[in-house]
Amino acid sequence: METQVVMYAVSVITAVICVVMAYFILDEEKAAKIKILHKMGHGEAYEKVTFSKKTYWTLLIFASLAVLATCYYIATRTTVVLDFARLCITLICLTGAAANDVREHRIPNIFPAVLALGGILCLVLGYLTSQQGWMAYIASCTIATVATALCFGFAFFISKHGIGMGDIKILCALALAMGVYATCGTIFFGIVSCAVLSVVLLIIKKKGFKDTLPFGPFIFLGFVISVLMGIY
Repeated sequence: METQVVMYAVSVITAVICVVMAYFILDEEKAAKIKILHKMGHGEAYEKVTFSKKTYWTLLIFASLAVLATCYYIATRTTVVLDFARLCITLICLTGAAANDVREHRIPNIFPAVLALGGILCLVLGYLTSQQGWMAYIASCTIATVATALCFGFAFFISKHGIGMGDIKILCALALAMGVYATCGTIFFGIVSCAVLSVVLLIIKKKGFKDTLPFGPFIFLGFVISVLMGIY
């Protein structure tokens, strides 16, 4: 009972962190004050997109609702502490990555770095505490990470950088933290949602065939859908 109360409290804290991050990162002036977003970026150039107030609040409300639904599901359906921890860490990092990618078309290295370290820590703790199924968990994370790196690394070169290195890094970190099922679910639902939005934007003539969309938000959305469907 005490553990469940703590998990509820942590899920609330996770939701608050995600919403606050989105609130600051989606605003150019606020995001510029968060130095850590750019210190790990090796000084590369990035886009600066300023949203209208309507677009800003629409994105923030959508992200907040997705986060709240995911945190509620995590708090009520997850019983294993380490599973709960890696879900919370992943949600926080993907929220920050998505918010930054939709505004700057780049994912700062801080998000995949924290997510990867969180995944490694959960793997180590699972081993040290002899968590039930820890060997399968380690094997799943290892296979998912190697497969993701190889597949998307290959896609990066044959598409002539059609997919960004930031996307590859965050997906590899996701694979390391969550394993095969969550990674496959996230990629599948992310690609499907990206394809649907692309078709809609083409139909209403908001985008052309040569235009691109940041994939970070779709990774976030794919993860949210995967968790809500219990695929992790």
